[in-house]
Amino acid sequence: MQHADLVAGLEPYRDDGDEDVAHLHPVLVFRLAGAYWSSQLMRDHVRIESGARSIDEQRRLYARWRNGAVGANLAADPDRRIAPGFVGSYHLIQPADGWAWAADMTRVGPVSWSQVHEVLDQWSLLRCVPGEPWHIQAGRYSGFFAGPMPPESVWKPESAPYRLLKVRRPRIRGPYVRFVQARVGAVVDGIYGPGSAEAVADWQANHGLTADGVVGPRTHEKLEGEQTT
Repeated sequence: MQHADLVAGLEPYRDDGDEDVAHLHPVLVFRLAGAYWSSQLMRDHVRIESGARSIDEQRRLYARWRNGAVGANLAADPDRRIAPGFVGSYHLIQPADGWAWAADMTRVGPVSWSQVHEVLDQWSLLRCVPGEPWHIQAGRYSGFFAGPMPPESVWKPESAPYRLLKVRRPRIRGPYVRFVQARVGAVVDGIYGPGSAEAVADWQANHGLTADGVVGPRTHEKLEGEQTT
């Protein structure tokens, strides 16, 4: 099972065909795919209306709502801080890990939200916004809701594309930062700050490297080599 296979399985259930499901968190994708696979009601009557959003898309939606545009829905401020590495809306592709953590659903034909959530609840796809039964999440920044989980190979990559890491402003963020933080025992928040650099320096000192807190090619090579031993 691969993440791409699960994304492909959701293809028939995108409402307009342009919803970004490829950047939904793999745990969310796995549970959504399971809900569709297990339920005829889902296949017949439920579609994905909104998937992952870019920062530009979130800014546009927020501006429309703030300006009172006709038909504009409530949209979160993309600059608000939810938690370290989590900003704006859970629909937003997050700097902490490069995934969006929420999807909006829509009903097709004679089906109630209660019926839909009977299925979604079984897959721990829960309503997290009062008054918005269409908004579902598989978890929050603090962790996933207890429920079915995909194999770790689907959502915990062994590595991430290398990039030079050092403390600077704006802070470097993303999946590779999380990979390094997990390997050196730092707080895994996807943000390369002084605390991460200190943990890297300690790790470097214990592995015969210059303890400068900079993840360059030699440190990356050691990190990659250690995980395969």
